[in-house]
Amino acid sequence: MNWEGSTKTRLIARRTRFPDIVYVARSLYPFAMPGTSEEEPLAPCSLYDHWRAFALREKLIRTLLYTFPLVSAFVMFYNMSPRMVINELEFGLAVTDEHFSASDAEAWFMSTQAAENRAVACSQVTLSQSISMIMTEDCGATQWGIFEQMSPLNLFAIASDFGEIVLL
Repeated sequence: MNWEGSTKTRLIARRTRFPDIVYVARSLYPFAMPGTSEEEPLAPCSLYDHWRAFALREKLIRTLLYTFPLVSAFVMFYNMSPRMVINELEFGLAVTDEHFSASDAEAWFMSTQAAENRAVACSQVTLSQSISMIMTEDCGATQWGIFEQMSPLNLFAIASDFGEIVLL
């Protein structure tokens, strides 16, 4: 699916493939919400299992974070109505790349400990909340600290929303 091609292929992308992508992305919401982590009752017990559960949840969050800018691009380039709105973006934010790219369970655990020592405040913040925070008139030092710790992917998703807001 791309911006190029014949009129027919672009029409197919807009009418069938794009809604399918949004539908699949929405089905991932329950698994990517803050608080749905490896501490649930049926959680795995070894460090390796915790690492795998973290990686799966993070992949789901990153899929959603890539889908939202795609929706914004369709709004901008094809003058379509938005298929995802700010209020429904109640899923967690992506962790930093060094945390996500840990090569093994031990490296992931060390990265998790380092993140806890830095008092990362954005672990329970959703994309919707972060957009609302940046839109307020009085953004405090704590809130700016959250934005300073965010990964570039999170900031890109927030910036994509600004483009959508301007066009609406």
